[in-house]
Amino acid sequence: MAVRLARSLLSLVLLIGALPGSIAAQDEDLSELDRILAEAREARTQVRYEGEQTVYAFLKDKTVVSRFQVRYAYPYFKRESIGERPERSFVLLDDGSYRWRYLPYRKIVLKEPSRAGTDGFFPTDLPANTALIRQNYNFTVRGPVPAESGDCHVIEFLPKWQDRPRREIWLQGKWKIPVRVCVAFPDGRTSYMSELRKLSWNPDLSPETFQLRVPQDTRVYEIREEGNLSLEQARALLGRPLPLPSQVPRGFSPFNILLRVEGGSRRIQIVYADGLASFSMFQEWADPGAERSVRQDGATRSEAASRTSGPAAEPEVEARVRQYGLMNVLTLGLPGRRTVFVGDVPEEKLREAAQSLPQEPGTLR
Repeated sequence: MAVRLARSLLSLVLLIGALPGSIAAQDEDLSELDRILAEAREARTQVRYEGEQTVYAFLKDKTVVSRFQVRYAYPYFKRESIGERPERSFVLLDDGSYRWRYLPYRKIVLKEPSRAGTDGFFPTDLPANTALIRQNYNFTVRGPVPAESGDCHVIEFLPKWQDRPRREIWLQGKWKIPVRVCVAFPDGRTSYMSELRKLSWNPDLSPETFQLRVPQDTRVYEIREEGNLSLEQARALLGRPLPLPSQVPRGFSPFNILLRVEGGSRRIQIVYADGLASFSMFQEWADPGAERSVRQDGATRSEAASRTSGPAAEPEVEARVRQYGLMNVLTLGLPGRRTVFVGDVPEEKLREAAQSLPQEPGTLR
């Protein structure tokens, strides 16, 4: 489950426009950053391109390289694996309304709401909250710098605290499209890099390019999603309390609350962000019907346990952590529910958040 959650995390970096010269993000630069972001969003609607994307993930003991054919014509985006093993290959199509992920090896298509405004190139999300970015980062702009795709401007985001990654984005000067992104560990080692190469600008892309054709025996699984929920709305939809951590990393604020429904499974996702870095807390609850099966003497299993053992002691938080380069995945085995923290924040920060998560009253045991 942790791997699946890590792969489904909604965390992609938004485009940032080019700016000549070199500046530092002081108080007066807030409006300038807004202008840069606005220019970049507008540019996305004006250009088409196709090319190859190479992604490097620098893990602890190995480097994983993935290659994709990418095509873009607003609002359509299509990405196809190149040279992957059958069990790892996929085709992703975002049509502006839905995102379709075809897994040929498993003969399934996953249908979920579109990630409008993102293109799948980056590992984290950049909200439009420039005040939050300024609170946690300084930025500089260098260039023009020669590159394969033409002269670029390089935007570097430098965190004000050494517990989160730094980012560097290369923007093609004419088209303002990010052609390279580097994300580094706090100690400076590169964790992730994405490059666009062999680019063709404004090619003639037919409507058939953005169609997804699959065999007739392919199954489609739809993931329904409600986002931008208030805490009260989320609790009402769940019909239960929604425990939140009392400690989160410095500079992080709640950004979004989403309810995702997959078949009979309901999962809540709360996204925290500092303007660039982010982490999510996913929570799923056990089906009460599975826990309250009736014994022959009329007592439920939980009632019988309380008779023999007395009041249950407060459970220890058992956290299992897995690392995927910069991404950490922490899974909590709490009675009656499963909680997973996923994000590009240090392991110790995720553990602090997990330890501060209150026990839910009335949790099934």
